[in-house]
Amino acid sequence: MSKEDNYFVSQDFEKYDLDKFMSKCKKLGFKNNSSLKEMRWDWVYENMGSFWAFVKNDNIISISGCHPFPGMEDDTYRIGYRSAVIPGEDPFKGISKYGYNAIPNRVLFQYQIRFCQNIGVNNFILTTNCDKDGYLDMSHVMEQKINKYTNLSEYLGDRIIFGTKQSLWKYNVEEYKKSILRLKPEKYYII
Repeated sequence: MSKEDNYFVSQDFEKYDLDKFMSKCKKLGFKNNSSLKEMRWDWVYENMGSFWAFVKNDNIISISGCHPFPGMEDDTYRIGYRSAVIPGEDPFKGISKYGYNAIPNRVLFQYQIRFCQNIGVNNFILTTNCDKDGYLDMSHVMEQKINKYTNLSEYLGDRIIFGTKQSLWKYNVEEYKKSILRLKPEKYYII
């Protein structure tokens, strides 16, 4: 992380040019983040969900969202929805058994959890694409390792969501908070 780089979290997608971020995602083959339609942007907001961006020097380098989880209890939200990071831009280097070398897990989940808890939601599910599918498979393998070596998540099984087979991981928020507090504090941390 360079001293001159300025990192922060924002929901001002116009100011920080979400279209530019989606264009980069399209060029990288990140289909789920290539357009508002693919991100189900309107659906997320119509269903009391939201998105957050991690910004570096006024450019979005990562995005992640949350929304109510269809077919689950009323107080359950899906976190990490449509998470994406532009390769080479992530300031967190190294390996973390909690997956904290990735912006969504380390930073944006904090905002999603706070948003949900402010509206009375306390159950969180992360999903990963469990079919072998290029870059999406990396997230699935990472979550399997997190589940194996930590108390951060509990595997709940697989189900078809929006036409895609997904593994469901129930997040242990108390473990998440404890593990985040062990990290070097950053100005954009809110837990």
